[in-house]
Amino acid sequence: MYRYKSLLVHLDLTGSDESMIQYAQLVASMAGSDRVRFVHTVPPPLAIGEFYPRLNAGIVASDRDAAIELEARIDHHFRAPGGTETSTELLRGTPLSALLRTTRADATDLVLISARNRSLANRLVRKAPCSVMVVPEKAPAIIERVLVPVDFSRHAADAVEVAAAFAEAARLDDVHVLHVYDAPRGEEEAKLRQALDARYVAFAEQVNLHGLDPVPHFVRAREVPEAVHAWTMTLGVDLVVMGTRGRTDSAAVLAGSATEAMVRTASVPVIAVKRKGSTLGLLDVLLGTERNDAGFEARAALALNGMPL
Repeated sequence: MYRYKSLLVHLDLTGSDESMIQYAQLVASMAGSDRVRFVHTVPPPLAIGEFYPRLNAGIVASDRDAAIELEARIDHHFRAPGGTETSTELLRGTPLSALLRTTRADATDLVLISARNRSLANRLVRKAPCSVMVVPEKAPAIIERVLVPVDFSRHAADAVEVAAAFAEAARLDDVHVLHVYDAPRGEEEAKLRQALDARYVAFAEQVNLHGLDPVPHFVRAREVPEAVHAWTMTLGVDLVVMGTRGRTDSAAVLAGSATEAMVRTASVPVIAVKRKGSTLGLLDVLLGTERNDAGFEARAALALNGMPL
């Protein structure tokens, strides 16, 4: 699991943090991560505080308390694998822009975020220049069965390789591959399946399965997210790995409707796999060093949230 050497774990200092920290330890151990960075976002200080320092006293105290609590939670719940560097940090700003800026500057490989705030998680999946793992509250940190939905695209191939790497690290024998398809009424099912089997074989030959046996499933359904969710429950899956697609020529970086739907509704952890750096062109524009304009932060935050500048 060479892909995930640098992890960024967002904690919101609520009851969901324990699951997040346990998953961070699991992934770091499986990936042999070099570093795990735990962060908590705090709102920016009021501009008036620059003129009346006393008004900042409450903010400073709050920051200090948050920093102490963040470190206490890590000390209590996280046991760093050998050779893994661990750090904690408060990030100033809106959660989305602060996390994006940090992933850009820190060359993060994987962000772990709680599904407690699914809106933030979905926006991060769209915009981040790296893969994102969304962890439901109180999800047990265990990986015994991995499912990866595929559409036979390059993005799906990336997801299969990541899923297989996780399965291998978890010492599993196989990885489940799901293809959801739809077809016009009257189309002969046998011929359709024969064509799908041929596409699957050609697809699998191009993917590094880490020596594992893929278990293919072909499901005819109109709605992909509903089918993926149903098979997650049917198979008893505890990790879903999905590919994403991105555009670097505009602020509308798409994760794919099926991936976003799974992030919104999944009851198990979901990894949205993205080739590292796939949205850096956008982030360089929005989060670059030229910030002399006092309104830059506000306009960047709007753009990062999919709103017009």
